[in-house]
Amino acid sequence: MTAPNCPQATSPRVAAIIPAFKQPGLLGEAILSVLRQDEEARAVAVVVNDGCPMPETQEVAVSFSRAFPGRVFVVRRPNGGLSAARNTGVDFALAAWPQLEAVMFLDADNRIERSFLSRALAALAAAPEEIGWVYPDVDMFGVAESWATGGEFSFLALLDSNYCEAGSVVRRSVLARGVRFDDTMRHGFEDWDFWLQVAEAGFRGQHLPNVGFQYRRRGESMLSAAERRREWITVEMNKKRRALLNPRNLRLIEARERPRFALFHTDEPMAYYTSDPAVENRSIPIEEAVRKLRLFQASPASINMPPFLCFASRPSLSRLSDALVLTTVFWLVQVLMREKRSARVFLTSEPGVEARFRVDDPSCADRPAGEAALIVLSPADPLLAEDELSYVAARFDTGGANNVATIVIELPESPEQSDEPADSGAMRALDRFLAELALQPPEAPGWRQDSRPPRHDLTGVYERVCDVGILAPLTPDLNSRGEIGFLIPIHSFGGVEKVVANQARVLRQLGFRTHLFISGEASFLLTAETREAFATVNLLLSPGFDRADLRATYFGAVTSALERKGDTRIRRDALGLLCGMDVVINTHSVGCHGIAARLRELGVCMMLALHLVDHDKFGAPIGNPHMALAYEHAYDHFLVISKNLRDWCFAHGVPEQKILLLPNAPSYPQRDTPETVRSIRATRAPGPLNVLFLGRLDPQKGLDRLAKIIAATKEGPFVWRVIGKAVRADPRSESVDLGVAVEPPLHDPAALDAAYDWADALVLPSRFEGAPLTILEARRRGVVVLATNVGAVAETLPDGGFLFDPGQDEATIVAEFIDRLTLLARDPERLRAEALAALRAPPMTWEQSIEPLVEAIEGGGKTPTTPFASSQSYLDSFAGPPTTNTPAR
Repeated sequence: MTAPNCPQATSPRVAAIIPAFKQPGLLGEAILSVLRQDEEARAVAVVVNDGCPMPETQEVAVSFSRAFPGRVFVVRRPNGGLSAARNTGVDFALAAWPQLEAVMFLDADNRIERSFLSRALAALAAAPEEIGWVYPDVDMFGVAESWATGGEFSFLALLDSNYCEAGSVVRRSVLARGVRFDDTMRHGFEDWDFWLQVAEAGFRGQHLPNVGFQYRRRGESMLSAAERRREWITVEMNKKRRALLNPRNLRLIEARERPRFALFHTDEPMAYYTSDPAVENRSIPIEEAVRKLRLFQASPASINMPPFLCFASRPSLSRLSDALVLTTVFWLVQVLMREKRSARVFLTSEPGVEARFRVDDPSCADRPAGEAALIVLSPADPLLAEDELSYVAARFDTGGANNVATIVIELPESPEQSDEPADSGAMRALDRFLAELALQPPEAPGWRQDSRPPRHDLTGVYERVCDVGILAPLTPDLNSRGEIGFLIPIHSFGGVEKVVANQARVLRQLGFRTHLFISGEASFLLTAETREAFATVNLLLSPGFDRADLRATYFGAVTSALERKGDTRIRRDALGLLCGMDVVINTHSVGCHGIAARLRELGVCMMLALHLVDHDKFGAPIGNPHMALAYEHAYDHFLVISKNLRDWCFAHGVPEQKILLLPNAPSYPQRDTPETVRSIRATRAPGPLNVLFLGRLDPQKGLDRLAKIIAATKEGPFVWRVIGKAVRADPRSESVDLGVAVEPPLHDPAALDAAYDWADALVLPSRFEGAPLTILEARRRGVVVLATNVGAVAETLPDGGFLFDPGQDEATIVAEFIDRLTLLARDPERLRAEALAALRAPPMTWEQSIEPLVEAIEGGGKTPTTPFASSQSYLDSFAGPPTTNTPAR
């Protein structure tokens, strides 16, 4: 038994820990490979007999120890598994040699070439202290294969799959920090878990190429057994690091390690790497960006490449940002690239609003390339590797089949718009990029195989690691009090949407950052109220998200169909879009019920906003409160707008501590003083009674009753105005002829005040209601309200006005409305008295209403999820300047 260059190592630099169990015939090869290391490594072998029942194991180890005293050491312990054996060897080595620089883990059936340890020690000595270990490529013998593990170290890639062989060399400072193998893991992947622990402690790994690590591969082994149990083992591993696997924390790592977008702007010689198009984290020259792309194309599993190469002009992005849709457009980009589709994005003018934002999804096969305002390519697109600029013209003829996404943006004219159209810069930016690409030849791939997933597949990482889909490209604002998301199915500025907008507006004024999420439509109204209330507006763009399951009902109420297996992608994408919020307030989204519990697990405070108990066409109570009872456990709080609804929730089993009463207030601020309004009312000239209906033209509003009331009073001393439109398509409302011209909805506060000032009386013959904003706004202008006493209407009329019993027959209800209107028309003094009574009770403000919600968010609710400490240590270990929040404008 001989081993060259192996004098006694009284002060070793590195110790190879060799667990030994049932492999006595192979153990000698492993020990000899350590003894034959270069002399400058001063390597020792620590053989840990893990209670092996074969006496030959101890005999082999002891014989080497006797033959090479001071070079081979034997430790015997009761059987505890591979992890426990390695930990025993580490503890022995650290205690025995205080000056030891590093430890290497070598399995008893593997071996290393002569220069392995000296090169590893040299690499560690040259690397910064945050490099905690160096890991080799893996050359297999037996079943002969060679696997590459090279390229930039990636924590995200390590979370997704283990590419760091156990036979790595670890710096002493890592082990001195107390990091050890988990000795409860006896079914495999214990080395993967160990490297994750090291990374969580703030260290990074570094690839050590071509050093001769030889891995014995057989047809059956511990590794193949572990692979069969992969799903179960990884679930157990992930339980230990739930904080780390929160997407909010992974997104911080992503922003520094593998930003999602590489932005190329018109005529700028730079690429901007970022995970949020509104924030330019890092810029590099375009030549370097192309060089990195070429390296990625040669070895996609080893280069941290942004998944999306985006080409646009700054005016295009600026106008999307001004329209609050920059985030949702870049989220849409990721959906399109995954599904190889394209989209047309419209911002169109509309009466009474700034614009309507809409997303359509036509085929782009026959669309001229010059129309594209945003062009997005995948770095994995094989056509990018071809040295031909004809691709510039040809790529749009593919209909997206080659990983090309185009966002065609049609914007209304803007006074700030330059002479150059906002969408002409994307083509020029792409042309510049492709010209630079043609100057740099492709890189040759390495000869070793690489089984790791391509590193541009961020969505796959999040799906596999934490079961969420495409994340919203939104950087948290650390200067805000928290990120608050409001989720609604549609955005047409009915009463519910106005409540949401006002709550968001006040929260935003208080220092929170508020976001609107729309689950049921691919459009929204861009108004002054929208701009004031929200920092971003986001479209889920999944038609099936709010689908109800009619087969699975809870006491007759439908449930969310989102949990069906066919909805996995929709569910994951919704989680990705919402999981970055500190608080999500769900207002009438059915689909949210299916993901609320999972969002809570991810640290999001979940709140459910309820406005009214609906009724079906037969008058039976149905709707959101009934549905919510099946998901009560998934929400931290129920937000209700009336005492009536609070009592209903409590009576149906919702814990009292969960219910927050947030009474409604008028949907827009009062612009006149109460004295001014009284003066307007007091000086009205005598004349016919002006009667107003203002609201949604939906069946719940009692349109059939309204038609009869109008018909009976049309010829008398009455003048009618009906303002509004249908929100829900329903034959019952479409078939009703009200007998007067219907005016379009009003959004401008001045126009609304003018309508109320025109009116003497407001009529609401509804079959069911919440707490109508129209009543609060009308009373504030001295309008007399006549309404059926449904929902919380009585709470909005503490004095003044007329309430009608909804339990009476239809003819009686209509007759009572007509009688009261006739009374007011014939008695001006009674009308004036009722108007002044309406003005006596000042309505609640949204600032007052929102107070319990703010207290729940910051006091009784959940505190926002903060980055776990070790991930921040990991982020801080990166070289280079820290991330900055520079607006990409």
